[in-house]
Amino acid sequence: MKIHNWHELSFLLVITGIIQYLILTTIAMFFYTGGNSVNPNTKTYSFFINFISDLGRIKSISGKSNIISLILYTIAGLFFSISLILFVITLRDILKDEPKIKTISNFIMILGIISGIFMLVGYLTPWDVYGSFHVLCGLIFTATGVITILLYAIAIIFKEQYSNRMALILLIVFSFTFINLLIITFLKYSANSLESLVFQVSLQKFTMYSFIICFLIQGFYLLKLEKIY
Repeated sequence: MKIHNWHELSFLLVITGIIQYLILTTIAMFFYTGGNSVNPNTKTYSFFINFISDLGRIKSISGKSNIISLILYTIAGLFFSISLILFVITLRDILKDEPKIKTISNFIMILGIISGIFMLVGYLTPWDVYGSFHVLCGLIFTATGVITILLYAIAIIFKEQYSNRMALILLIVFSFTFINLLIITFLKYSANSLESLVFQVSLQKFTMYSFIICFLIQGFYLLKLEKIY
């Protein structure tokens, strides 16, 4: 595929960043050395019982070395985070020419960069070592990310070349992420039972994969749009 400008490169990078994230984190699950927040004696990673961050522990909850899973998780997260930061910078460049949304485009870039940075830092801080700080990074990433998604959806509505279906996808993901943020912040579920743990992990996975699929769709759509215009 011939790349004509840096916009196309940015969209290709976010697509690649998401695909490699899905592949590497899936492989990392097979190398996870066991344990979850309720039962440290399990031998493998369970999709609905283990958090995504469990993959990035230096030692798994079972107490065993988790280096292979950690390395795969960290590489996946770093590339994904950087590709998202470049993506929001490109969005600002595309949206800024529309007078109605010039200010919004600046906020999208600023908040998107902040979100991406805290996402990146979160992947660099194993939560068995930097527990509270790792969680804080996740909360800031989610809070700034959810505002970025909402502003992006609003901007799309005022951008003539964009399909409003893209805005609808963003608003759906905004709703999921916002509800997740409220539950994490205010309800403060404790993962002291299997049922509670499954609920929290399922909510995290559903929100994260919705976010990933959303931006994968956005990446492909914008790449196609860039070639048309």
